[in-house]
Order: sequence, then structure tokens, then C-alpha cells
Amino acid sequence: MKKNSFDKVVTKYLKEFLNTPSDNLEYLGKFYTTPQIDMTNYHEWRIFSTLNFGIHYYSFWHNPNNNDFEKIIDSFAMSYIAQIMYSNDKSKRFRQGLTDGVPIFLAILTFANVKEIDLMFNAIINLIQDDIKDNNFINHQDKTLQEAFLLYDLYTNNKNHGIWEKYINSPLNKNYQQGMDIILSNNKDDINYVLSEMMKYHKEKLHIESFTKNEFYPIEWRVFPIEIISLIRYRYLQGKSIDFIEDEVLSKFVPYLKKSEYTLSPEIEAAKIKIYEILSLS
Repeated sequence: MKKNSFDKVVTKYLKEFLNTPSDNLEYLGKFYTTPQIDMTNYHEWRIFSTLNFGIHYYSFWHNPNNNDFEKIIDSFAMSYIAQIMYSNDKSKRFRQGLTDGVPIFLAILTFANVKEIDLMFNAIINLIQDDIKDNNFINHQDKTLQEAFLLYDLYTNNKNHGIWEKYINSPLNKNYQQGMDIILSNNKDDINYVLSEMMKYHKEKLHIESFTKNEFYPIEWRVFPIEIISLIRYRYLQGKSIDFIEDEVLSKFVPYLKKSEYTLSPEIEAAKIKIYEILSLS
């Protein structure tokens, strides 16, 4: 297989998952096949979503295949489940923040349905309000947070624009704005250029060990450029071709972004439905 300049990044951040202790793998297997929902174990769900992602993303990266990609989507769903549980836990024993929440929101916008998108939007608003209450600065207003809200507007016909716009006090970063502006263009050369520039920016930022300076701080989002993949998926859903994308990293995902919809493993789907039943969201 042709060497990819991103190989070193994937190895640097995910190699540890290749050496996951057998006991942890066994526990993951049990958790995955018989997931437990008690509305307070969201920290456990978040931990295992990362472990599941690391194992299957590393495998997918070196041998792209549908099974591993589906398991990656399951990982995002596990993080989403953790976020929904957290939003409904009054004690907030294990703090969840926008650092994890925003890229999960982008992933839900990319791979989930309208119900999940709306619930994740509400979860993000709750996280913002928590930060405001604690006098914390709202990070990445000009980057992934605003991009997620803008994509949410596109998918929902601006129905909640008035809710989120008051929390954004900075114009969209030029790098992100170019992506939003060009993504539905018919000029393939322009799209390839802008997406490659976004990927270059991603590579420059991903190594920064500061969640306030690196919007891709959690391990998953360093190696999975969701801020770009979400735009490519949006283009596809608008009936536009994505087969022409040339970037060595982004092109690897293109064949897997062309489903009409994504389904979860039966176990994760059942866990999600159970949460909806508990919260009377069915």
C-alpha cells in the first residue's frame, strides 16, 4: 500500500491501542455486546468509545473496510450516548465539556438522523450555558463550534438560529469560511485546493497540547478530521459528486461517505433506544 504522510500521525496517537491489555479488551467486548444504561455511567461509555475508536480506526486506516468504518460510527454513537446521559444527570459527577462535545456534534451532524442532531444541539447549548455559569470562556467560537452551528442551520432550515447566535461573538475563521463557501461549488479544482488547505491547517494544529488552542484536542479528532469530513458528507447529501477529492487523507474516507443513512450495531442501537425510553424521548 502506498505510504501516506498521515501514517505517522495515526501511529503516534493510536499505537497505544494496539497494546491494549487483554483484560481491557475482554471488558470492551462485554461492554460492547451487553451495554449497560443506568444514566450515570456516561464516563464509562466515553472511555470505551475512545478505546473502540482507537482499535478500529487504526485497522481502518491501514486497511480501509466497511466493517471497521461501521465500528467507528458506533464509537461516535457511544460518545453521543454518554453526552445525552450527562445532559440529564443533575449531579454532573464526571464533567463533560465542549472540547469533546463539539466534534461529537459534528459527527452526529454527519452520520446520524434529525432526532439525534436536535438532541445533540440541545446538549451543546447546555454545555455552553454550564461554561457561562462557571465564568469559562467559550472556546473555538470562530472554528468548529460555529461551523457545527452553521451546518445545523443548513440541515434544519435555521429553526434554532436564534438560540445559538447569541453565544458566538467572533466571525468564522477564514479557513473554515472558505470551506463553507466552496463546498457546493461545481469547480472541482477550487474545492480540492480549499479542502487541502483545511487539511494542512488540521495537521498544523493537531499536535498542540492545549484544548483552548487546538480544536482537535481529543485523540479521535486529531486523526479523524471531522470538520472537513462533515463538509464532504454535506456536499454528497446535496446530490453533488465527491469522487474527485484528491487529498491523500480525505480521499480515503470518500467511499464510506456515500451511504443514504448509517445504521448502528444492534447492541448500540438498543442502548440508544433504551435511553430514549428512560427520558420519554421515543
